[in-house]
Amino acid sequence: MRSLKRWFDPPSPEKGEFRANGIGILEKMPAHVVDRPAGTGDYLFMFFYDPVTIRVNGTDRNHPAGHLMIWTPDQGHYYGNSSRRWAHSWLHCEGAFVHRALRACRAPRNEPFALADPSALEDFLAALHEELTSHARPDGAIARNLFENWLRAAVRSNTDYGKVPVPEKYLRVRRYIESHYTEPLTLERLAAMAHVSVPHFCSEFRKHFGTTPIELTIRLRMKEALHHLRNHRRRISEIAELVGYQDIYYFSKLFKKRFGASAREMRRRMFEVPS
Repeated sequence: MRSLKRWFDPPSPEKGEFRANGIGILEKMPAHVVDRPAGTGDYLFMFFYDPVTIRVNGTDRNHPAGHLMIWTPDQGHYYGNSSRRWAHSWLHCEGAFVHRALRACRAPRNEPFALADPSALEDFLAALHEELTSHARPDGAIARNLFENWLRAAVRSNTDYGKVPVPEKYLRVRRYIESHYTEPLTLERLAAMAHVSVPHFCSEFRKHFGTTPIELTIRLRMKEALHHLRNHRRRISEIAELVGYQDIYYFSKLFKKRFGASAREMRRRMFEVPS
């Protein structure tokens, strides 16, 4: 997943229901602490990839990596790490729909809670950003559905019985894959990052994320290839190289297996004009 930061002015869509004011994905921060005593007047959803200090009910608490914080509009914000760099993904939003959705699924507010897998949040933010920026008239119903579906899944993942927290070393490897998936990656190198053997690494990775490192890499590469197909000036062979495949035939095989159609056919469908 690539990093992204976008503020919306004017905010969109649907004043009064659900309005996204800003989106950030995998934003890297220098060593410092953010202190906004009055907050920003909207809801702030923030996931921390690294250990940070968060002020809760007037008390500064140290929290390990992998926590989501939902600040309500009436709360101040105090978070960060003054001794090391840290990264986060976030959403500023407002509207009556946000309030109703939070109450309906009983999401924790103004109290950090563990989020085992940040990829669902990143996918949601990327999809919301695409909906708000890729259409002349963003569809408010789609934006609301994206938000509610992600929120419900996040709360459910936090309350699943017997769920084992993901160790930081595996979260670190996953973040590395998500940032370097177009580069050559080997299981030996990834396992070394977690300081375990290859068989143990593959077993633990699947246990925590429900997929293998190779499957995750392919999924990310295919998602980016789909994005590049929208640029009709790029050749299929060029797209294959951009996402990490020198062998066009191997790329084509993986693409068709993933989407049920060749890259050429998928591009044709994208530019078809409905009758």
